[in-house]
Amino acid sequence: MTIICSILIELIGRRKNLKLDLFQCSGLLYLRILQEKWIHAVKSTRQSTGSTLPSYSLLSGPKTIVRQSRTLRIVSLQPREPSHMAAPDMSPRKTSEWFLMHACHKADYAGWRTTGMLTLFPHDLSVSDERCLASAHSRVYSALLDEGKRAPAGPFLEPFNMLPIAFLSLLAGLFATAEGAPHERRDSAPSGFVLTSSVPPTDILPFRLALTPQDFSGLERTLYSVSTPGDAQYGKHLSLEEVQKFTTPASATLDAITSFLSAHNLTQTRLSNGKNWLNVNMTAGDANMLFGANYSVFTHQETGEKVIRTLEYSIPQELEGHVQVVHPGTTFPQHIKRSKPKAIPSPPPTATSNHSTRANLPSSCNENMTPACLLELYSIPTALAPSKDSRLVVTSYEEEYKFLQQYRSDLDPSTTFTLQTVAGGKNPQDPNGIGAEGTLDIQMTVGLASGIPVTLLATGESNLLDPVGFINSMDALLAESNPPQVVTISYGWDEDSIAPALASTICNSFAQVGARGVSILVASGDGGVSGGHANTSCTSSDPFLPVFPGTCPFVTAVGSTIYNNETAAYFSSGGFSNVFATPSYQSSSPYVSNYLKTLGNTYKGRYNASGRAFPDVATIGDYVAIVYEGIDQQEGGTSCSAPMFASVVALLNSELLAAGKSVLGFLNPLLWSGKFDGALNDVTTGSNPGCGSNGFSAGAGWDPVTGFGTPNYPKMKAALGL
Repeated sequence: MTIICSILIELIGRRKNLKLDLFQCSGLLYLRILQEKWIHAVKSTRQSTGSTLPSYSLLSGPKTIVRQSRTLRIVSLQPREPSHMAAPDMSPRKTSEWFLMHACHKADYAGWRTTGMLTLFPHDLSVSDERCLASAHSRVYSALLDEGKRAPAGPFLEPFNMLPIAFLSLLAGLFATAEGAPHERRDSAPSGFVLTSSVPPTDILPFRLALTPQDFSGLERTLYSVSTPGDAQYGKHLSLEEVQKFTTPASATLDAITSFLSAHNLTQTRLSNGKNWLNVNMTAGDANMLFGANYSVFTHQETGEKVIRTLEYSIPQELEGHVQVVHPGTTFPQHIKRSKPKAIPSPPPTATSNHSTRANLPSSCNENMTPACLLELYSIPTALAPSKDSRLVVTSYEEEYKFLQQYRSDLDPSTTFTLQTVAGGKNPQDPNGIGAEGTLDIQMTVGLASGIPVTLLATGESNLLDPVGFINSMDALLAESNPPQVVTISYGWDEDSIAPALASTICNSFAQVGARGVSILVASGDGGVSGGHANTSCTSSDPFLPVFPGTCPFVTAVGSTIYNNETAAYFSSGGFSNVFATPSYQSSSPYVSNYLKTLGNTYKGRYNASGRAFPDVATIGDYVAIVYEGIDQQEGGTSCSAPMFASVVALLNSELLAAGKSVLGFLNPLLWSGKFDGALNDVTTGSNPGCGSNGFSAGAGWDPVTGFGTPNYPKMKAALGL
């Protein structure tokens, strides 16, 4: 087919005294037309009628040469209705002004998406409005061809008016599938977002390209090796340079990226510390062309926040196999509603009689879980950690001083944490700073991990909005010469709301950091089996919704319990991933298969039995005492649980270091090896309802509500030989 078209093009080129060639780029077919053409954009002082916008005219003449190449892009996209906007019948100059006003400045052509025929795109124009005008011409030209009409006359269209429209239509039909299937695609924006406008083609957008690492499977094997008790490499964690040997792209990928950037006059702005995330800025027009996308502005109706996304994009053909993800892509920010902490009634209510309590715990702990309750519940030592080389990282900050005065008066009230900002992260020093989530995480870790140095890692993007925050934080930790040994993350996404390719690349970044000896603990989610938060739209006919990043096999997911006797929390998210397969540390152990045998055919078809099972562990997650806005209050959710378990791990690391041993690092191979059997408090009652069901039930051994259970510090310490 390509040969036939090439012959036709050659014949027409000779007849019209043009140089034409057919080539493929980005998985699309292009017809390049070379003709000497002097073009210059001149700004007029005259205003268009009824408009405050300046008028422009395009004049031929020896003013400046923009570029002699004009590219006709033949694409095949999902057909849409012909444009509702038709160009008025006027002179070429008036037509140009009309398109400039309506298509560029008013940004009305978001709906003029190419309908399956032709798109004209001039490259590298030296005047921004000229470029915008050209893009507008191209969209309308395509729409008019779809309707069987001639394109309006205009300087940018002159070279193509010499070619028979029938021939161009023939080419479009012959190569209707040249673009191939999109790399990512969604039918519509998620609930709560509405399309606001197109992005002007000249606007500069920041992009990140996830490059294919040359040997990620090798990194995964090494991660498991250094994290599995009994392995000869156990505890021999990697340096940054050793990680980079696995994650740096192969030379073929680097060559392809270099050629791509050069061909399109693009320059990388940054390469990640793992050498596998490339930052590059480009115009919206270039991005739409190169990625077969339609980047537009979407507004979240409740918050008013605006984001730029596309409903689909493709990986350029020359980058296939070299680029795994383009971000921003089809993953929208997820708006998470968080209620403020609840004020504690004074005096606290007494515990209800039907909630049994553990020995030595006051009944008031059922209604107000203070650090004293937690320290007693899990037998956590109150003495200062024996080694300050053990470090812990959290992601938010607020009001720790009053909390220590109130609940840990035995600690030095000047106890604090270190702030580290990444990618434009903020340093809020007021009560309205990062908020309740940060207050909770900091107070739980500083209040429980006595004497452990704690660092706040503030990233430029909020994880509540954009998963790129995960990338920033992991990239920063990866490069540290002495990274903190424990990280806690209290943010999550419904797994179906993040593109699988993006989730996989973020998950892989956790593996990189884990290989350096870092334990990453994440909240499993607060919606039971209905996702990260209670989701009433999930019904009995819907599949269960797992929560990322808890489903990533390279993190330790932490669920929740309630009450002193530790019943599984009804909100504790858990289940099986629809994106990540069962990791080897789970498939080689009997725990998941035992649970599935007990479950039988219950919920068959509503979960993926061959997916990564989560959570791994749990801690208390309700009626947790904090100080917020200067007032004693309470918080709940797995966001409480993750920093609690992280504090336990940090204290164990301190004891290991004091004994001259290696830190725990990636926890899951250890947890699933059976070495901790009996060292965790097994939770056997409760369930996590949602989606019109009772959800999964807690049971003996591992279960998808509380994992292996809650910490018992002395037994965990003994299991580690301390």
